[in-house]
Amino acid sequence: LNSGNIDTTDIGNVGIGKRALSQTTTAYPNTAIGILSQDSSTTGGGNTSVGGFSLSNNTQGSSNTAIGYGVMNGAKNNAVPSNVSNNTAIGSFALPSTHYYGQTAVGSGALNVDTGSVFNTAVGYLSMNQHRQGNSNVAIGTSALRYDTTGSLNTALGTNALFNHKKGDNNVAVGFQ
Repeated sequence: LNSGNIDTTDIGNVGIGKRALSQTTTAYPNTAIGILSQDSSTTGGGNTSVGGFSLSNNTQGSSNTAIGYGVMNGAKNNAVPSNVSNNTAIGSFALPSTHYYGQTAVGSGALNVDTGSVFNTAVGYLSMNQHRQGNSNVAIGTSALRYDTTGSLNTALGTNALFNHKKGDNNVAVGFQ
């Protein structure tokens, strides 16, 4: 599919922007808007990306939503079938490096370095910003769980809640720091 041209394969993709969906072969239906948006996508379907470089390295992942500049731009598939699926990321560089599924990142820099986790929810500027792996965390608020690296089953509600928490499981914090 060449962006800006009519999709002659009848597989229902929409690509707008330089190299948007340029590698797609059998994937459908995908929507990519922005330079290099879903540039590497070959067989993943049901993805929506809006913003330059959004979902640009995802090859096979499906059912992802990426809105904002650089969102999920380094998301890569580690297994066949792909594990990069059912993720939602909104905000510049939200969830850029995920390798797995079921993540929600809303806010610039949310889940910024995560590569080995599932089922985390980070809402707020820089929430769970340094999180690398650990599952089923909830961080709502600016910088909530910001420096957590490996924790699981933590809940942080409020600006800077569990801000300096590095690792550990089953913690709850409500309110500022």
